[in-house]
Amino acid sequence: GIYYNLDNTKKTAKVTYKGISEVSEEEYSGSVVIPSSITYNSEIYSVTSIGEDAFSYCKSLTSVTIPNSVTSIGLGAFSFCSSLTSITIPNGVAEMCKEAFNYCIKLTSVTIPSSVTYIGTDVFSHCSSLTSIVWNAKNCKVVLGSYSSDGAFYDVRSQITSFTFGNEVERIQSYL
Repeated sequence: GIYYNLDNTKKTAKVTYKGISEVSEEEYSGSVVIPSSITYNSEIYSVTSIGEDAFSYCKSLTSVTIPNSVTSIGLGAFSFCSSLTSITIPNGVAEMCKEAFNYCIKLTSVTIPSSVTYIGTDVFSHCSSLTSIVWNAKNCKVVLGSYSSDGAFYDVRSQITSFTFGNEVERIQSYL
């Protein structure tokens, strides 16, 4: 039930959507577990990324388990998943692109692992239930938008009651 784009040269797979439009609506629902590898035509492919808008607008999606093999979460990958309450970002993810979890209004907590080196703008913007963040990323570039208020946690900073930094955090950029 999970759709992929395959790279035959690198033997990698990117999670995607089935439809012809990036608005996948109810393609994925409930709890989804993404495998670390898949087999297609007797070939094994490592699942290394979640593509642009792969799960966007899946309003019945409640949780996603991402394998350690995934290194990238694409633009808007989980945008507008209004029932998403749980997401585990594994060690191995290096980048979370712009708006990856934007408008996930039931998401309550997030742990950012030490492997993350890049966070795009508005990654967790408008996540109105987000109250707890554990930040373990050691040296992470957080991209700001064109306005100083347009950071990774835009529109949720005032509601966050717990922001825990791991021992390896070296620098905090302004307008987080």
